[in-house]
Amino acid sequence: AMYGGLRRRRSIATAALVTAVIYASVHFIRSSGEFNNVYWYSGFELIGSAFTKYATITTIGPFLALVAVGVFLALVRERTGHIALGVGIHCGWVAVIKLGRKATNLDNETGLAWLAEGYDGITGYLAFAYIIGLIIVLLAINARARGDSDAVVVRGEA
Repeated sequence: AMYGGLRRRRSIATAALVTAVIYASVHFIRSSGEFNNVYWYSGFELIGSAFTKYATITTIGPFLALVAVGVFLALVRERTGHIALGVGIHCGWVAVIKLGRKATNLDNETGLAWLAEGYDGITGYLAFAYIIGLIIVLLAINARARGDSDAVVVRGEA
């Protein structure tokens, strides 16, 4: 809905980037939710603790990956004209992440652990690179479908 509203007034790139940043941002709002006693100010503590993930360096890779996912889903929305395929892709990715976490064991002691550490042990710099590859493929498919000779370029209407 947000993408559709922005897209009516802005270019594809602007609408996709704005919604992707918001999409990525909300993934890191989590509170510890551990309160033994509830006081009048407990809600403020809960809200304050919800944004602690933004202060860690390990959030950068997953944030970039989720921004890329948001851009990819916006491009899928742009291509199809509706959100159904994007919802299905998102559900599939979540299922793969959930199953992947159960089936694998991230060893934080290895030299390449930083590629997947942070948000969920899967979504990180490596996922970011993979999703950028998917975006490039989707842009190429969209360009070919439009018959553009300009390889992979996103253009929005003014």
